[in-house]
Amino acid sequence: MPYKWKPGYVIGDYKILEQTMKLSGDQLRKAYLIICLECGWPKIIQEVQMKDGKGLSHSSCGKGFKCIYHRLYKMWSSMKSRCDNSNNSSYWNYGGRGIRHHYDYSWDFITRWRDEYLQACDLFGEENVSIERIDVDGDYSDDNIRFIHILQQAENKRNTVYFRYWKPTGETGISYNVSSFARKHGLNPSAISACLDINRNNYTHYGWEFQRISREEYKHETILRQELIKSFIINMKKELSARSTEKLIELALDNDVNLTVEIDLIEVLTTIAVHRKYGSI
Repeated sequence: MPYKWKPGYVIGDYKILEQTMKLSGDQLRKAYLIICLECGWPKIIQEVQMKDGKGLSHSSCGKGFKCIYHRLYKMWSSMKSRCDNSNNSSYWNYGGRGIRHHYDYSWDFITRWRDEYLQACDLFGEENVSIERIDVDGDYSDDNIRFIHILQQAENKRNTVYFRYWKPTGETGISYNVSSFARKHGLNPSAISACLDINRNNYTHYGWEFQRISREEYKHETILRQELIKSFIINMKKELSARSTEKLIELALDNDVNLTVEIDLIEVLTTIAVHRKYGSI
């Protein structure tokens, strides 16, 4: 007798991967290698059991991707809820404005993104990895997902406020995270938000002034800042190796997200001296 089902067939919460045989008593019987589409747990089950509908629900697993890749599974689950569940507090920022996901089952999502996720974990540490849509108005799909450091994700949020600031001393700079900026400089985030309110004029906080800018302006000035840093380092090429140059750029950019476009050369020189002393570059 031929097999009743072919690979790829979905029955219950399971998908058939291949036809095989399973020893039952002293006889080999027709069986299937199947995988749970909810958690990714594989098992071999006899055809006769499948006909009876036994063991074909996710509740019969208790293991699988949900345990092995718990955090990645949670990303899938949260993504699905934001897009599908109107009771989710974030629904109106996702499903409510037409954002969809292309992964009905965790098995589809995890097998597609497992390798990229693990690479990101190696780079940032698993607790720091976040999922992001490249186009914030696009779906969660194969060509619109990446894994980044959780701190980077703030730049791509729709509700991110990009702004320019002026210190009481007159120095200026740009930023995009009100909370972290306020914490770093000992300011009140609510007061900064009030300064950025488009309905207020000439509102200051402890002598600091703030003004909203567009995401495009922020990107333009960030690129300019990077180019100025590179230009300065090129002038020191005789003293730095190529590897050190790249490392210094990285250190300078990571040292202070809110460095002004007019780079403080003393600060950069100090960075060089400190890291040379401890062998970082």
